[in-house]
Amino acid sequence: MANSLYLVQMDIPVELEADFNRIYNDQHIPAILAVPGVVSCKRYRLERSDVAGVPRYLAAYEVASPDIPGNPAWAGTIASVEALTKIALFYFHERAWTRTGWGLSGGQHARAVVKGLSWRALATLDTFGLSWLVTGHLASAAGIATLETFTKVGLFYLHEQAWLRVERVLRGRAPAPAAGTQTLERAKEPHAAGGADSRGADARAGAG
Repeated sequence: MANSLYLVQMDIPVELEADFNRIYNDQHIPAILAVPGVVSCKRYRLERSDVAGVPRYLAAYEVASPDIPGNPAWAGTIASVEALTKIALFYFHERAWTRTGWGLSGGQHARAVVKGLSWRALATLDTFGLSWLVTGHLASAAGIATLETFTKVGLFYLHEQAWLRVERVLRGRAPAPAAGTQTLERAKEPHAAGGADSRGADARAGAG
């Protein structure tokens, strides 16, 4: 059976073109070519057109079967690229929340919920963009991102609560200050307060 051609067209804002091309060439294409049945992938950019509204970018995937686009292996390319982008996004998101003291005292559950929502908003945009990159369909990308929103908010909340418990356990295992050190510090206080007069009084009391 002859191979099939799967075409994906899209427009990208000019300010995002450099990142778009870098991710597509360096991450997406190597991942998609590793999918069984994908023969080749070629990209094209429209230089000029007499027809308004034609997307500037076209990706042509040669596949052994029309069923390959959208199968689990094809969808797995989203996860492979997403793993890299999400790690970077999570790092910067966590750094931003580390600088925010809200909810640390008495409101940790509320902090975890708001933190999860803020992360989900950022991550959903990332998922939407990557899904659009792989599928070439806005509706499919929106469906994937919407479904992920409901599942990941709950997972992130559980993840955050688990780490809070780990922190409590680690704080509970911290070694207490040595008793001898505390006794020595308390013994120094009368000595420092009385000075030489206290020592003289002790000596006279002993002599009498």
